[in-house]
Amino acid sequence: NPQVENARALVEIGAAVMVQESEADEKFAGELFNLVDDPSRLCRMREKIKGLSHEDAADVIAKSVLRIANE
Repeated sequence: NPQVENARALVEIGAAVMVQESEADEKFAGELFNLVDDPSRLCRMREKIKGLSHEDAADVIAKSVLRIANE
């Protein structure tokens, strides 16, 4: 399942928390409150996810699409 693989990759670097769909009813709220109650953890997660971002991603994609369209 690509969605689970993507989530697992984020969890492994500390950028996310994953709750399996089959466990969502029992675990989601608890995980959410754990994050809300731990601002330093949220900050660390935010920094990890920012490290994966590419600020110019939209421009890169648009230029690639235009280049391919003009070939």
